[in-house]
Amino acid sequence: MKCNSMPATSFEMSRAVPGVAVSALVAIGCCALSGCQPPLTLADVEAAEASPVRRTDEFQSAARHGRTLVVVGAHGLVVVSQDSGTHWQRATLPGWPALIAVADCGVNTFAAISYEGSLWLSVDDARTWSPRPLGANARPQAITCDASGRIWVVGESATLLSSGDRGNHWQRTTLDQQDLFLTTIQFVDGLHGYITGEFGTVLGSSDAGASWQKLPSLPGDIYPEAAHFSDMEHGWAVGLNGSIVETTDAARHWAAAEAHTTSPLYGIASDGGVAYAVGGDGAILQQTARGWSVLPDSRKTHSYLRVILRTEEGGYVVAGGAGTLFTLAGTP
Repeated sequence: MKCNSMPATSFEMSRAVPGVAVSALVAIGCCALSGCQPPLTLADVEAAEASPVRRTDEFQSAARHGRTLVVVGAHGLVVVSQDSGTHWQRATLPGWPALIAVADCGVNTFAAISYEGSLWLSVDDARTWSPRPLGANARPQAITCDASGRIWVVGESATLLSSGDRGNHWQRTTLDQQDLFLTTIQFVDGLHGYITGEFGTVLGSSDAGASWQKLPSLPGDIYPEAAHFSDMEHGWAVGLNGSIVETTDAARHWAAAEAHTTSPLYGIASDGGVAYAVGGDGAILQQTARGWSVLPDSRKTHSYLRVILRTEEGGYVVAGGAGTLFTLAGTP
């Protein structure tokens, strides 16, 4: 193997972190595979360690409030931008928790959950974080905050938790089916919320989460890796084998779409007019009036993409494995 045969991940890193040298990362990764011994200088190593984004990073989720972007991942990784993705700062939470999801919970407040079952809260615009127990043995999967700032968490064994005091106390909602693995939760306004889960499960609330009703299942009982509603009526869910389903009537009916890919899809976002999905093998898809298509910028990395989040300026932050973090221009 030659040292110029590295996977094309440095492209995304250089776009995400202008001016940061990535030569040390490329050389280290290449020679780990090929056995060559290129000359490394202390400056190269220090530059790699100082970089806010590294080739070994595995990003899992992102949230935004105004121009502040927060992206979290494995080993307690938190990267934050206060200017919509132009510059980033890196932090690692104590104990290296496996952070799997993060949510905007109002002005200066973000909440994240770890696979181990902890809540991490920041009340200073993602500068510092403190842990809190979730009060449940089931592993969490997704987190959101409603219009009042109440925190909601879903996970395995039909776990549905909520806290109105920033995670100090939790209320557990009992659902009819106790063996469900719930994967997504979102509130679209002060009253209406949606939950999705395995076996194509869809639940809806019209009373700010006080009660939840079972809605028609997703076509093919797909396992929703991600779901997104741009408003109460319009929503999408994505899953394995390029599965995309859409509703235009508040989840009363769902229709399957042709995605023109077999890659698993892990993320979905929309500005209300155009939707984007991301997934395995660097797949980036766009929905227009003509249907779904793979973008030309797709496949610039062979790693997975799990995060797509709209910025305040109308672009999208995209993130995933192998240190992939970059900005995608939105539609005019």
